Amino acid sequence: MERIVEEIREDLGRRIALAADRLADRTLAEDPAYAAPLGRAAVRERMRETLHRTVEGLVSASRGEPVEVADARAAGALRAGQGLPLDPLRRTYRYGGRLVWQCLTEA
Repeated sequence: MERIVEEIREDLGRRIALAADRLADRTLAEDPAYAAPLGRAAVRERMRETLHRTVEGLVSASRGEPVEVADARAAGALRAGQGLPLDPLRRTYRYGGRLVWQCLTEA
């Protein structure tokens, strides 16, 4: 996996950035309250970072290393503290995961 990601890193980076924008657009259209505490630009940037960390986690897992989930837990705790229901957050993570796989297969 690591070798594959290294070979497609540049293309994958572009695809992940576009996927994060799609994810942000869809999430904010479905649930505008998602942006209220942070603002639209911050939501978009966090989604870019999260999708990039997801790819890094896949590479780590392929090496047999533990996958770091502290950021996902912190995001969930933050959103719960802000009153965001769990369903929109889970839906966004699931859709983001599908987008990452789509980016990997296309790249």
